[in-house]
Amino acid sequence: HVAPGDAIHVVADGREWRYRVERTLVVDPTDVHVLDPTPQAAITLITCYPFRSAGHAPQRFIVRATRIDETDPRGAPVTTSLSTTEGT
Repeated sequence: HVAPGDAIHVVADGREWRYRVERTLVVDPTDVHVLDPTPQAAITLITCYPFRSAGHAPQRFIVRATRIDETDPRGAPVTTSLSTTEGT
């Protein structure tokens, strides 16, 4: 149920990157234009479609989101250290 405007948070090694969904689309497996470089930092999520297809899925569902993190002067992501609270 992902839709344009939704947030995506990627967490790895104690860092977090935030993205905003720009669009979703369905394409044929051979349609790889969705992997072309973008002018700004972006993430592209790809899965088989239709979602409940048994066996070989005939299409792909694409989610394209652009990064909404602030960057430092060198263009590197400003990351947020994550902490956990025990017992929650």
